[in-house]
Amino acid sequence: MRILIIGSKGFIGSHCYKYFSEKEYNVSGCDVVIDYTEKKYFLIVASNSDFHTIFEKNSFDVCINCSGAANVSDSIKNPRRDFFLNTVNVFSILYASREYNPTCKFLNISSAAVYGRPIGLPIVESFKLNPISPYGIHKKISEEICSEFYNQFNINTCSIRIFSAFGPGLKKQLFWDIYKKSKKFSKK
Repeated sequence: MRILIIGSKGFIGSHCYKYFSEKEYNVSGCDVVIDYTEKKYFLIVASNSDFHTIFEKNSFDVCINCSGAANVSDSIKNPRRDFFLNTVNVFSILYASREYNPTCKFLNISSAAVYGRPIGLPIVESFKLNPISPYGIHKKISEEICSEFYNQFNINTCSIRIFSAFGPGLKKQLFWDIYKKSKKFSKK
């Protein structure tokens, strides 16, 4: 199986890349970070993401989109940037796939932020989506883009909603913040 992981240098993407590589799948990475060692790696320019050349010259069975912005507070400060990274890029990837590799299955990483303030706990997938931040709104739009490409163009898409990802290599969120604050406190 040929797998393309977009956002392969990020937290979730790097773990996906490692997992599928260890299972000996034919994995290619793609990100905005320069990589001088990986042979099957595509560099994307963040300000002008063009996925056409990737899909035109290569064929994939699955594309996993781990790219985008993942920060609620930054989405409030920079809503345009967040919109571009979380919606325009999803559209661009699917559009290029539709043109050159329409049988490629697309897995979109979304977020629990699409629920906003949930009506209850635990959150159930069927709960009404009611995002309250630009980040949540943009992730909801990315899910709608996936549905559009499935309904209009028969591109197999799926969005999964991540809830508080955590693990080795993550340098943000609650545990990382506590760690950094404890380091400052221990120096006093």
